[in-house]
Amino acid sequence: MSRAHERSSLVASSLSTSTGAAAFFDAPTAEDHRASSRRFSLALAVVVGASSVVAIALTADVLANGAAIRAHGAFASLGSAYVPSRWRARKYQGEPWKPNVPLEAINTPELAFAELGRIRLTEAALALAQSGIEGKPVTFGADAFLDAAMSRRKLETPVYVIAVEASEKDVAKATNLKRVINEAYHIVEPTAAGAAGANAQTPLVKIQNAVNAAAWPNTIDLAIDAAAPLEAVLPLKSLYYLNALDQARNSGNVLPQGWHGIAHHVGCLYSHLRMWQLHARAKNKWTIIFESDGLYFLALAPWQLQSVADNAPSNADVIFLHKKDLASGQFVKQWRTGDEMMYLYNWDKVVGGAGLSGYMIGPNFTEKINNQILAWRGADMVDAWLMLKMCDKKDSGDYNDAHRINCYHAQRGAKPKQLIGGYLPDWYGVDKTTRWTDNWAAFVANEESDALFREAWNVRRAEFSAAQAIENEQKRAVAAAKRAARARARAELASAPAV
Repeated sequence: MSRAHERSSLVASSLSTSTGAAAFFDAPTAEDHRASSRRFSLALAVVVGASSVVAIALTADVLANGAAIRAHGAFASLGSAYVPSRWRARKYQGEPWKPNVPLEAINTPELAFAELGRIRLTEAALALAQSGIEGKPVTFGADAFLDAAMSRRKLETPVYVIAVEASEKDVAKATNLKRVINEAYHIVEPTAAGAAGANAQTPLVKIQNAVNAAAWPNTIDLAIDAAAPLEAVLPLKSLYYLNALDQARNSGNVLPQGWHGIAHHVGCLYSHLRMWQLHARAKNKWTIIFESDGLYFLALAPWQLQSVADNAPSNADVIFLHKKDLASGQFVKQWRTGDEMMYLYNWDKVVGGAGLSGYMIGPNFTEKINNQILAWRGADMVDAWLMLKMCDKKDSGDYNDAHRINCYHAQRGAKPKQLIGGYLPDWYGVDKTTRWTDNWAAFVANEESDALFREAWNVRRAEFSAAQAIENEQKRAVAAAKRAARARARAELASAPAV
């Protein structure tokens, strides 16, 4: 019906009045409602857009100035200088990796480590790597051993034991650990009276004061010393977790309240960082680092510590000594110490970790770890950060970060096969001689392919489960037979005539 016809019909109706007709035609139509809705939507869009611009501007201002403001307040917050985007993987900008030799030609540890570390070898270095120098046994003179059989090595590696100096309990545990190591290696330290003698030697096992962040300014000097090489390159306020020290120095050398909930973790990070710097300053080839309770978690005997340093792969940066039988990675090497066997495994497949009770660091560790802290703008809770973020395989195809540092795990006795993925020799757990893994091409292939590594691991776990099922069934059968025998004996006894 047209608008004119509709109007005339309404006027002609006896039920309508002029006032009613005017009200009808003056009322908003559907088109009027749509137009009003469009105007409202446009106005809303303008308001939202303007608000977004203001919000973005305010956010940028907060990010730019918030850290500086909080750093000077008594309630500075955790990680105020932390920007998550700084932790994103960095893609390699150089030329694509070209292997030194074809995969099937990798037959020595040197070639395997060069391939995994993406290290290009020159002609001379390649020839040396192909000769397998590292696979040859290490020998020492008779004077380097504790016994005539030349089976127990003397300790030649410095040992640092971290303890909170203000805690009698902590110092007692550290002192006991030091005593056990000294006794294991027949070390007699000079007395206080003879310490200044001409022939006096610096003790190999030393108790080092821990950084106690909750007690700052007490021990803050140790934290400053630990951070000095990093602070010479970047301001601490730009380094996650390490910026706690920067905020403390701006708050009267006291840890701001915002950090108190994780003061232990801050102190732990700075304590270990200081050990790493001491290791580099002393130019130690290897340094063994223990927390005060390290003896309780040690995966080997104290007298076997030096043998780990003796048998460390040339590319090793850190070797963990705690927690036996962890599923950490591929088998690498085994060697004999006295009447026992020691085993070395990669540490790059660990899915969780906590606690740095005992480990040793190599000649290149401090430089590498400092570079990682600077490149990634900080660290984190030092145990999980080192064991997982720094040691695990990362960023497939990103050769700068694929293996940030080279990590291993040593223990006495072989890990169960079902805990090991990747390549595993047939003689593993049976042979009792000193030897490396025997197929470096398979080793490298399993390192570079998680699918291969997991497939081998799943096969061993399935075999173990099947063997366990058979063993359990046999145990149940034996138990059932014993129960039946006892039942027969009782029945025979009950049916026997009374005497």
